[in-house]
Amino acid sequence: MSRYTPKQYASALFESLQELGAKADVVVKGFVKMLVGNYDRALLPKILMQFKKLERTKAGRHEVVLTSARPLEKSVIADVKKKVGENSGITEVVDPRVLGGVRILINDEVVIDGTLKSRINKMVEQLVKVVG
Repeated sequence: MSRYTPKQYASALFESLQELGAKADVVVKGFVKMLVGNYDRALLPKILMQFKKLERTKAGRHEVVLTSARPLEKSVIADVKKKVGENSGITEVVDPRVLGGVRILINDEVVIDGTLKSRINKMVEQLVKVVG
């Protein structure tokens, strides 16, 4: 089991690069050496994901994923972009399994789940509690 979480590794790398930006190659080489020494190379994809989150946060950008059963109107996407910031990235995912409504993820966290599938699942859970 690893000593550090991917988030801890990413924070340490991010802070080191902020402090010693001019010596980035030295910092990265030392970081990789530490990962190998701790037998944590397999964590690298998760560390990079956490590192990207830190970069986005510092820059005030957000990664938004809008999931709906059908393509959303361009005006809806434009409204979301205005609310989260013009320099934020918006990805639209069409997934017929959501049945209807929309799910909004910002920086990999569910902010709104107004999908019909989610509502049906909640109703089934409540029904099971009552009947069960």
